Amino acid sequence: MRLPGPKGERPEMSESIKKNPPDQRMAQRVKELREKFLLNQKDEAAIVGVTVRAVYGWETGTNRISPRHQRAIARVYDVSVAVVRGDEPIPELTKARQRRLEQLLAEAEARARKEPSDPARLAEGGHLSSGESVADVPA
Repeated sequence: MRLPGPKGERPEMSESIKKNPPDQRMAQRVKELREKFLLNQKDEAAIVGVTVRAVYGWETGTNRISPRHQRAIARVYDVSVAVVRGDEPIPELTKARQRRLEQLLAEAEARARKEPSDPARLAEGGHLSSGESVADVPA
């Protein structure tokens, strides 16, 4: 993955993402969700249980979002997978959703303090193990 250049330019979307409008729409939607719900990439990554690099890749279209992570993102924002995919509109940020996000972030921060990330495990794919993210929480 390429990081922004010296002037902060964002990398181009991968050719396979450009050729697949649903993937392109989902890349844009994940960023829109995060921004509307007032999270930064670091916080979203901590809650979902992936690296910031993974979130950056999803938003720029350099990485495809697996179905498992689509479900995890939907759970984070308390929306349907159809919203994550860009097939339905993004709902408003309610006080209940904001409280839920704050609770999820506090839990992710507590996990990080309790069990620091293992760099070798993160290097193997940028994901935390089972049980360390909302990706494995029942819907």
